[in-house]
Amino acid sequence: FSMPPMTKRPESVSLGRRHPADIADEWQRLGTEQAVAALRALPAAAAAEVLAELDEEFARDIAARLSSPEIARLIEDLPHDEAADIASDLEPERQSEVLAGLPPAESLQVSRLLRYPADSVGAIMKDEFIALPDTVTIAEGLERIRRQEEEFAGATYVYVVDAGQKLVGVVPLRHLVFLAPARRLRDVMIPDVRFVRVDTDQEEVARLFSQYHFLALPVLDADGRLVGVVEARQVI
Repeated sequence: FSMPPMTKRPESVSLGRRHPADIADEWQRLGTEQAVAALRALPAAAAAEVLAELDEEFARDIAARLSSPEIARLIEDLPHDEAADIASDLEPERQSEVLAGLPPAESLQVSRLLRYPADSVGAIMKDEFIALPDTVTIAEGLERIRRQEEEFAGATYVYVVDAGQKLVGVVPLRHLVFLAPARRLRDVMIPDVRFVRVDTDQEEVARLFSQYHFLALPVLDADGRLVGVVEARQVI
């Protein structure tokens, strides 16, 4: 079973009934100084949710007024792609300080995303996705997914990989519950999978989504290994 370590997205309970995007809009009307004060008044997990919803330039202004340890505490609670997006706007020295302030596993994952060119799909891809070996049965696969049900709440596809982590097929997640439990993924998967490479330009990816109306596309490295997923909402 091959699955990247998952980071649970923080719950919005600490924000009450308000959506983080609504609070972000309010902060942007307040101005940077007041927004920084408001951010510091929230628990780190809640502040991270709001920070992820801010306009890029405004988020950069806020980050400039925070210490490196403060930024590290905030992005630790974000999905890796969102954490990398914020870290990418920092000066090299501060970026190194922030990465050093993250738990080692989180720092490694964010650092990997930061290595890709800013205009490539690798820079924005999610490294959290469902990947199952082609040898497992439907029943085994569903059980493994259920163990991390909360993390996979928004998943659309199950990506099927071989022993070398190379993508060999895909199965829509909703289809699994209707298939015979004893069948193996390699027997029910769709083998002809459209994908993009980590170095594919984001504009090209946006064109693919517009033309074919995919919800998500797998991202492969130069050796054909599955390393991420990009969603339509990230580029359109």
